[in-house]
Amino acid sequence: MKIGTSGFSFPDWIGNVYPENTKKENMFSEYLKLGFDAVEINFTYYSMPYPKTMSALSQKTDQDFSFCVKLHKSFTHEYDQDLKSLYLKFLDGIRPLIEDKKFGCLIGQFPYSFKRSRESVEYLLKLKDIVDVPLVIEFRNDLWNDPEIFEMLVKHDISIIGVDLPKIRGLKMNEKPFGKISYFRFHGRNVNWFTDEMRRYDYMYSEEELFQLAKNVLDTPEPIYVFFNNCHNGQAAKNAIQFSAIIRKVRN
Repeated sequence: MKIGTSGFSFPDWIGNVYPENTKKENMFSEYLKLGFDAVEINFTYYSMPYPKTMSALSQKTDQDFSFCVKLHKSFTHEYDQDLKSLYLKFLDGIRPLIEDKKFGCLIGQFPYSFKRSRESVEYLLKLKDIVDVPLVIEFRNDLWNDPEIFEMLVKHDISIIGVDLPKIRGLKMNEKPFGKISYFRFHGRNVNWFTDEMRRYDYMYSEEELFQLAKNVLDTPEPIYVFFNNCHNGQAAKNAIQFSAIIRKVRN
């Protein structure tokens, strides 16, 4: 099981989980000091990855560290038609992680507006035909909540992320992952998800809630990835540390 957070470079983590006056270029080193053995790279959603950047990150880590990389928005929000050339460019950017044997999988996070339809399913299958590395998909619209659809995607080598989200209309997504990779993303339970996007991830899980999440995680097969995305003010890092301790306690 690998545990970490969705991203590591947040200004509001300085003074909360990173030491005061931590510089941006030192944030990943401070992240590693927290004891995590994996990270989601999410800046690749906004800009294409560069080999030099990925190589530099990889060189800071031990051999058992894992990087899971978020697909660029062109794949999940803009639906670029030239997927093949776009993917080859993206793949070239993350190649150092693959060569260093520290690459976990690609993350395709689709928005609430990506609703279940025949066209949407066809797009996912087209995407997987192009992507030749492990791929996990997260949905944000509960119209996708259908085990039959999930199992069909699994047959095409797409794993479905198990998510924890506010239990409000439209967001009651699958908590259980499907596929070869048991992948979890915990976003917090802020009920103002749709009304206050700036503070959407402002939520601190209680110890009781973390124990509930741990039971669900331990009931799934390896390989397991667990990432906290309630990133506001370093809450993701704090909860991930607590969660790691709970997993050790439950296992012992």
